[in-house]
Amino acid sequence: MITETTQKFEINIHDQGYKIKAWGSTRVGLFIAVLKGILSATGSQFILEAENVERGFEIKSDGAESLLVDFVNKVLTNENTNNEAYDDVKFTLITDKVANGRMIGRPVRAKEESLKSALKQDLVIKKNDEGLWEAEIILEK
Repeated sequence: MITETTQKFEINIHDQGYKIKAWGSTRVGLFIAVLKGILSATGSQFILEAENVERGFEIKSDGAESLLVDFVNKVLTNENTNNEAYDDVKFTLITDKVANGRMIGRPVRAKEESLKSALKQDLVIKKNDEGLWEAEIILEK
């Protein structure tokens, strides 16, 4: 199991929805930061008495940026289909083109925002001057 605890994010309003800027000390940390940004942007309210749910995923894409977009779209699809929100992810494999693992979350009582999809527009994943992985991703309302 691949784990990472160092991550951070900020959310900005964008004309298409939200723009999440995320940082992680590893690629795993970056993906977790984006996941936590989604949770914050949607304002999801967990049903606290509900048990955690885990949703497995296997994603194959043509590059790192597409992989992040496909991961976010998988999260959003599962959230909207299952009335859940996810606050953690456990990867069993992550490369530039493949991500396998489990999203961990709970059913939600309510959401302030519903998000449709992630856009690849202007998305670049890079290491910044501090050595952190960094990405900005647009989420459509």
